[in-house]
Amino acid sequence: MRIGSVVAGGVVVLALAGAVYWTLRADPLPADLAPVTTGPMQVTVTEEDMTRVRDTWSVTAPITGTVERLPVQVGDRVTKDKSKVARIRPAASALLDARSRAQAEAAVAEAQAAVRVAEVTPAQAQEQTAYANSQ
Repeated sequence: MRIGSVVAGGVVVLALAGAVYWTLRADPLPADLAPVTTGPMQVTVTEEDMTRVRDTWSVTAPITGTVERLPVQVGDRVTKDKSKVARIRPAASALLDARSRAQAEAAVAEAQAAVRVAEVTPAQAQEQTAYANSQ
């Protein structure tokens, strides 16, 4: 009778502990998952308009950004290396999130430790050489 009541009490305590855990546990947070790939990015802007093309010219820029309103008007003459056909406002640099910042700080600390080791290594080698020569 005593063993049965101890086992029953243990089962009740485990059931209560399980119920408390089940009620207080945090719900999983939803996350969007996608595979990460590396490659060139190409964005195409399609717009409908009427133009009269006499010659085709390619206008490129070495930076990313937003093209502001064009400073030339219809019918304006443009000459190579003299006329500005567009103004580009550079894209804002991405801010470091907490994880990227911590990784960067860890990399700096690691590099500083490597510099300290490199500074000590020649002195250790000289001491070991002196000790070996003295024996």
